[in-house]
Amino acid sequence: WVRSSSEAQDAYDRRILSHRALLGLDPSTPSRVERDRMMAATIAQAVAPSSAKTGWLRLELWIPIGAMALVTLIALPALQEAPLPSNSGRIPSSLSPSQSGDYLGTRGGEETTLGTAIGVAGVSNERDAMEYEVLHQEAYLEDRLRFYYRCDNPVLKNLFLFGIQDGEILWYFPLPAAGEQQSVPVQCRKGSGRIQLEGDTLLSKRHQEGVVRIVGMFTENSLAVEEIEAIVSMSPRLTDEQLRERIPLQDFEVLHSVSITIENGSREKAQP
Repeated sequence: WVRSSSEAQDAYDRRILSHRALLGLDPSTPSRVERDRMMAATIAQAVAPSSAKTGWLRLELWIPIGAMALVTLIALPALQEAPLPSNSGRIPSSLSPSQSGDYLGTRGGEETTLGTAIGVAGVSNERDAMEYEVLHQEAYLEDRLRFYYRCDNPVLKNLFLFGIQDGEILWYFPLPAAGEQQSVPVQCRKGSGRIQLEGDTLLSKRHQEGVVRIVGMFTENSLAVEEIEAIVSMSPRLTDEQLRERIPLQDFEVLHSVSITIENGSREKAQP
């Protein structure tokens, strides 16, 4: 029915090209969603009985409606299919954001006496995607990092999380390569448990072997990548207290940092 109307064909073609551009594909390359739709249509056409050529409404009236419906079926899954930029280093977490009581433990590189703190876990980059502790043992370059936080002060509404390795800044949350320039919003309240930040970090993209210092800043107002970069790039070896003073942070705002060591290989390969 699309073929019988040039107007419907033009509308369909424009939306298909927009759909492919959204995914970063060559205009001549069908997306996975398109291929799936074409396969389903081919099978349906092969097995369907011939239909009557007339009906209670003329075919011309259904052509524009049908064209828009097909475009909608293709475009909606495309929004879920579109990946982050390949250089971002962040991939969807294998587990959805969760709260797990008030325990972060050593897995999170965490002092449990802190009411507001960051946590980090290693995640094996295998099919099982198992978490492992990284404070008292190594993370591995072929694996991922997963971040958590706990925050018990409702006044604190934003988190800025980054790493420093060999004087270089490693952005986590926000992630400029994904178009993020401001602190991420957080849920802070008395008695809150740990909360997972959605999106794991692929270590192999931007990290190397050695020690990484991970810094989390919980603030009332949002911080910008530009201002943090200006401060840290000039003096990457600032202590936590010096960093607080340079930004500056208010007394009730929290800066918490942990350090982890990254080694080559993967958790699975390192297992005896």
